[in-house]
Amino acid sequence: MSAPNSYSCLCLDSSVIIAEVVENQAARTRLGEVEKYQKRFKLDIFLPPTVKLECDKRINRLYSYVTESYRAFEREFRVSKNSSRGLQDVELEDLTFIGNFFRNHTASGTELEILKRIEELIVKCLMECLERSRTIPYREFVTEIMIGINRIATGLNYNLVIKLPKYTRTVGTVDPALLTSLGKDSKLSGIVRKKPNDVKILCEVKAHQRTIKKWSILVTLDKNDFLKNANHIEKMYKVICVDPLYIPSVIQRLATLNVQ
Repeated sequence: MSAPNSYSCLCLDSSVIIAEVVENQAARTRLGEVEKYQKRFKLDIFLPPTVKLECDKRINRLYSYVTESYRAFEREFRVSKNSSRGLQDVELEDLTFIGNFFRNHTASGTELEILKRIEELIVKCLMECLERSRTIPYREFVTEIMIGINRIATGLNYNLVIKLPKYTRTVGTVDPALLTSLGKDSKLSGIVRKKPNDVKILCEVKAHQRTIKKWSILVTLDKNDFLKNANHIEKMYKVICVDPLYIPSVIQRLATLNVQ
């Protein structure tokens, strides 16, 4: 086996891990680039400890989002099927209700991916049930859906548990002075306010870089915080944040620079 890159390594942000866990289709190309460039440039990959904590928190929130989204659907669907004779059977015409529900319940990012998956599950379940019978008892239909919803929700936790152990944790002790400086940086006030743990992740990457004496590049899909402020973060703190697509240019540039 060839030796790892002598001057650079990659550290993954939680946005990359979560996109992998959720199998985010919009980020699929970028996720593939991480693996491709890791092999091409012989880059070791590390995971800051706080990233694991953030992933755990994010997956718990997404688990709740799955169950809450389904409850919202079932609640409105139940109302639409209620009659003086009880709950009406489910039939092909109910596709109209399903389509309207998901058009009116918008989301973005990872939540949108999950909402699409729930919609696809419900439609698929309906069509498969209708292959067996012209109509389906309401309770039978929602029971079928619940099985699929449970698979989606528990699958998030399972995928995270499977993926995290393959990454080595970063090393080094966080510099309290750096943590304080980042926390007081007016240009990063948005990060500090919304996601204070992101500041700690930057410190963990910097500590790793200083300890192993290699440029430790934070690979992220976070456009609103890390990537938006990447130039400032690198200039002031010598921590490099990069979109997976642009790993090669960063690797080339760092080849001639001393680690800081």
